Amino acid sequence: MKSDPFGNDGVAQFGASLSWAGFLTPTNLGGVSSGLTGVRTSNTVGYKSPNWGGVTFQLATGLGENVVARDDGFNVEYGGGPIYAAVGYEHLHGLNAAAGEGNSLFNAAFHYDFGVVKPMLYYARAKLNSGATQVTNKYWQLGALAPIGPGTLKAGYGREQRGSATAATLGNISKFGLGYDYPFSKRTNVYLDVGYGRQGDSVSAGGVHTTFTNNTTWALGLKHTF
Repeated sequence: MKSDPFGNDGVAQFGASLSWAGFLTPTNLGGVSSGLTGVRTSNTVGYKSPNWGGVTFQLATGLGENVVARDDGFNVEYGGGPIYAAVGYEHLHGLNAAAGEGNSLFNAAFHYDFGVVKPMLYYARAKLNSGATQVTNKYWQLGALAPIGPGTLKAGYGREQRGSATAATLGNISKFGLGYDYPFSKRTNVYLDVGYGRQGDSVSAGGVHTTFTNNTTWALGLKHTF
């Protein structure tokens, strides 16, 4: 995840399962399972364009072969100077509703590097089939990277707003992450990360969240990239 200040790594990361607004695991969100359990799909073929003045695009399709739904997607990215901007879209089709037929994901990101800080904005919307209706989940995230001393400060906050609230589903999710990387070399660094998450427990038929689950995690470690 280019818009995750933690690089989709560690206890403070936001991760695809959260920042894709439940597209990977919609059965817990009042929708029908897409059959997707990770950021990669099987039997995928795709094309990535050359870089034209900072602009690139990608097309890909994951062939379901009548076992899972076919997964088609594309994205367009721009990276030039201090600016990064991107949009992407993914759609499942070609099988049946039980396999996530019609489920879709749209996301967009924008970063601007001021030198002293790089703010990162991200938004995602997932539409998930739920019987005869469609549930829409939304997610937004604000993050930042800032050089502090010899290392880098990482911070982010994300919130997922779920479109279904019944006694069988869990409530909205929010997460805050804070961390610091101290480099020993280009490939080795020490890190300290802290993550705090909050989620509504099972709710009444009226959709009122009366209790919440809170989790706090932290990690101190040494990372070497080979």
